[in-house]
Amino acid sequence: MNYTTSSNNNTWVPFVVAEEEKDLRVIIDNELKFSQHIQAQANKANRVLGALQHTFLALDKTACLNLYKSLIRPLLEYASVVWNPALKRDKDTLEKVQQRATRLAQGLSHLSYSDRLASFQLPTLQFRRLRADVIQTFKILKNIDNINFQYVERQCSKQQEVLPPEDIT
Repeated sequence: MNYTTSSNNNTWVPFVVAEEEKDLRVIIDNELKFSQHIQAQANKANRVLGALQHTFLALDKTACLNLYKSLIRPLLEYASVVWNPALKRDKDTLEKVQQRATRLAQGLSHLSYSDRLASFQLPTLQFRRLRADVIQTFKILKNIDNINFQYVERQCSKQQEVLPPEDIT
């Protein structure tokens, strides 16, 4: 369906429908889903992991943990409050990156994923996203993050009328 809006001189201007939009490094598709963003971030993190594997012959647990926390995890968590995945497929995509990263440490690759997490003292990424959501909710409720809801409401009410082209006479 195509939509139009009136311009300043009362002519009808069609909206251009984008398949995806990138804002503050977060990709949102036209159905307001974040699967493309999650896949893109997982791919970036996997490329960094590959570079680490090729750069270092062996990594001890401490070095592996420091590299993971500074280079990989930020790619997987940036703005997660916005795009926290709902689909199991997306959650698994992110968790597989952490699984792969924990295998880099020498002497731990034979352990199960949960045992490797315990050895590194790392929570799952799902737990960290839940924690980030709780922290953000607290900040909003306690007015630590000052969100001007009146401004948002005014902006929404200022939107011009949008009509499908078949309603134009």
